[in-house]
Amino acid sequence: MDEHLGEVVAVRYQVVATYDSGDVIFLNSISNYETDFTAVIFKDDEKYPTR
Repeated sequence: MDEHLGEVVAVRYQVVATYDSGDVIFLNSISNYETDFTAVIFKDDEKYPTR
């Protein structure tokens, strides 16, 4: 997997759950966030306010 570090890619998936920890927003693609893909948005990078 290290051979892909630093690459820019686009990922398209359906968000089924979100979690806002206060510092980080997690966008989960499936219920088991520990084994499947989860996107992370740091609060400093958030462009739109959460509801």
